Amino acid sequence: MTPFTACGTVADYAIFDEELVALKPKNLTFDQAASIPLIGLTSYQALVEHTKLQKGEKVLILGGSSA
Repeated sequence: MTPFTACGTVADYAIFDEELVALKPKNLTFDQAASIPLIGLTSYQALVEHTKLQKGEKVLILGGSSA
C-alpha cells in the first residue's frame, strides 16, 4: 500500500518506491484511473478486515461485472 501518511497527499511532487506505482492505462482518464486503487482497497477491507476472511475460505460474488 502506498504510504500516504508518511509522504503526504497534497503536494506538487511526491517520491515513491517504484514498486508502489503503476502506469495509467491510456484508455482511462486521470479521474477513472484514480478510482482503481479505491476499488481494490474497499474490497480488501470488506473481505479481510471486516469479515476476517481466511486463506482457503470461499466467497460468492454476485454482479461482479456490472457497472
